[in-house]
Amino acid sequence: MHSFKTPPEILKKIEACREKKAKVLDLSDLDIKLPIIPPEVFELTHIEELNLRNNAIQIIPEKIKQLFNLKKINLCDNPL
Repeated sequence: MHSFKTPPEILKKIEACREKKAKVLDLSDLDIKLPIIPPEVFELTHIEELNLRNNAIQIIPEKIKQLFNLKKINLCDNPL
């Protein structure tokens, strides 16, 4: 299990998505140095699109299955 703290700027975007019930969460180009998708993302089961382009994501956890409404995910330019 990986242990890390999600940066505040990312948490703000995740919380805004939760409050607005937005169907798209864009975390692209945020220079995310985390090797995995922030765990808070997996609470957003309503999202249909997840953009993680141009970060440092190395691992896609099994929890991705919790995003049962997800139709599109962009992981381009990540060291997967």
